[in-house]
Amino acid sequence: MTEPLTETPELSAKYAWFFDLDGTLAEIKPHPDQVVVPDTILQGLQLLATASDGALALIQGAQWWSLTHWQNLIASR
Repeated sequence: MTEPLTETPELSAKYAWFFDLDGTLAEIKPHPDQVVVPDTILQGLQLLATASDGALALIQGAQWWSLTHWQNLIASR
């Protein structure tokens, strides 16, 4: 996909989404607190989470607690 999602997609089936955070959706940084995810990516993740009834997970190689911020941010949009 080259264009950001701007509205909730209609899915023809039930899907679960799994995305790698560091190095894929955001640049790798020396410390998890330095990671910045662009707003367009966050909006797209929120729309996919809505379309799939919350079946969206973020994964990364860093400590699990560093994902809490991003998961909460997506859920609150």
